[in-house]
Amino acid sequence: IVTQNNVNQIQQIKQRTFSLMILIFLASSIVTALAAMLIGARISQPLSQLQKRMLQIEQGQWQLGSQTLHGQKEILRVGKSFDRMIREIRSLMDRLVEEQRSKRKTELVALQNQINPHFLYNTLDSIVWLAEQNRTNDVITTVFALARFFRISISRGKNLIPVRDEIAHVRNYLTIQQIRYQERFEYQFDVDKALSDFPVMKLILQPLVENAIYHGMGDEKERIDLRGFREDDFLYFQVENTGLGIDKQRIEEMYRRIRDPRNDAGVGLRNVYQRLKLYHGEASEILIESELDEYTRITLKIPFSPPGEDMI
Repeated sequence: IVTQNNVNQIQQIKQRTFSLMILIFLASSIVTALAAMLIGARISQPLSQLQKRMLQIEQGQWQLGSQTLHGQKEILRVGKSFDRMIREIRSLMDRLVEEQRSKRKTELVALQNQINPHFLYNTLDSIVWLAEQNRTNDVITTVFALARFFRISISRGKNLIPVRDEIAHVRNYLTIQQIRYQERFEYQFDVDKALSDFPVMKLILQPLVENAIYHGMGDEKERIDLRGFREDDFLYFQVENTGLGIDKQRIEEMYRRIRDPRNDAGVGLRNVYQRLKLYHGEASEILIESELDEYTRITLKIPFSPPGEDMI
């Protein structure tokens, strides 16, 4: 038996088989790589999203909404647990801030209420002295001013009152003090009438006027000016007195004391400063200017708030 084969044909079949094997190998490699990439992306992409969200939380971006993840069930469970944890932390933080705010309001109201008993004691003492001197008209004037003073102080429990009520409150206070100190000072008001209905925190001007009387009074008759005006988006109230004045070092010390949250001394400027920040925001400020033996001026800078807002 004789078998005859074409060597060229065998070589061609060999080459085609080898080429086919290479194509099958390359196709398998590509399919495997694509499958690996898809599986890897399905796992890594949600992990990257979760990592990005964690970095945002680390940077303080708590207000971002919950993220929607797509991927393996295990990763989805981790993402949902993380979102629940963030919502719970944010809720606890909001609750803590509100509790601290309420606590701070209570503390400041308590400090504010410390002013009235001290002032009441001094006023009643003055009324007794006036009665002993048979100054009946002054006794009547003082009692009426005292009644109006405390009526505005109460303000039905509200913390914000119209500017006109705050000015009336200061006027009653000065009437009492002028009788008590036998007119050792004079005062003048220059408040824009257009501000009458604007809401401001109550009892912010009386402590400033009290400081002007107690710390500015010298041998000569003192003058106290109270000004109020609006400029841009702020209300400005200035209490200025003639007298001894304050040096720059003392002014820096006053700034430090009123702005230091750890300082519990005093119920005057620091109390006003903290209540300004609490009720009118961080844009509010107290500014102190003075020239020795010339004047001292304290300015309250309050963000504009339109009239007609509910007083709280």
